[in-house]
Amino acid sequence: MPGDQHVTHDQLYYYAKTMADLSPRFQFEEIGRTFENRPYVLLIITSEQNQKRMNQIKAEHLKLADPEVSGSVNIDSQPAFVWLGHSIHGNETSGSNASLLTLYHLAAAKGPKIDEVLNNQVICIDPTENPDGLTRFSGWVNQHRYTTSFNADPQTREHSEAWPGDRFNH
Repeated sequence: MPGDQHVTHDQLYYYAKTMADLSPRFQFEEIGRTFENRPYVLLIITSEQNQKRMNQIKAEHLKLADPEVSGSVNIDSQPAFVWLGHSIHGNETSGSNASLLTLYHLAAAKGPKIDEVLNNQVICIDPTENPDGLTRFSGWVNQHRYTTSFNADPQTREHSEAWPGDRFNH
């Protein structure tokens, strides 16, 4: 279950990849590598119709940055771009853990409300902006938890990381 323990970057990566393999709403891209050689992931989520014309949508969207032609773009026919970046700091993993639920909802939801969202938006999701920090922190906490529930006591080992600790990547 989400929240039983901290998700690791490799689990998040394979979950995102699997969702993209299963849902025609998803496009999966590796957009770079971290210093520790973990992949940065971007998911582009929109309706199937928008996925089929994504090159056209991107081209029209890029015109908005050019003052010479931006006035000629019909924005009424263009979906809005939404960026969701999760967990920039290694020790702040709630966003990366929540991204699992967001991805599931966007892949599985049905009905007029989700259709409206997906027809009118291109949702770009980075499920973790700090794969190295997420890996370091989730590994530490998952290894040092002594109970099946989280302990809020700051003196417990799960909250007393060894150096470098806190928000550092390496």
